[in-house]
Amino acid sequence: MAFQWVFDKAAQIAVSNREIVGQSVTRNNSVRAVSRGNAIYKFTITMPEGQIWSEVADEISLLEAANMLSVETVAFTNSGYTQWLHNGDLTNGQSWNVICVQLPNWTITDLNLVQWSGDFVFYESIV
Repeated sequence: MAFQWVFDKAAQIAVSNREIVGQSVTRNNSVRAVSRGNAIYKFTITMPEGQIWSEVADEISLLEAANMLSVETVAFTNSGYTQWLHNGDLTNGQSWNVICVQLPNWTITDLNLVQWSGDFVFYESIV
């Protein structure tokens, strides 16, 4: 469960579940929009800076193996998320099947610290 580690250790999580919409704009700026399907969850996760390589190397190895091919079940299980969850829309323990669509590169800096090149992005897998 490589992806669950990312959710558990996140410094920041942005959650979106907007409906998928297709739009076209004509030359006179008329806009037409149509629903393209149900809303799916998108999770954008920023990892904390300064994770110690020797403590996270095994988890990074699992992430590399899962890559952007695996669908895994994740949940908000970190008790620190309680303050992030709002209006009962999301709850601790709620789970989703997700696939990674953006997997940042990692670099070892300052002799033993991990730095990420960007955010992780996961989409809910509905297939």
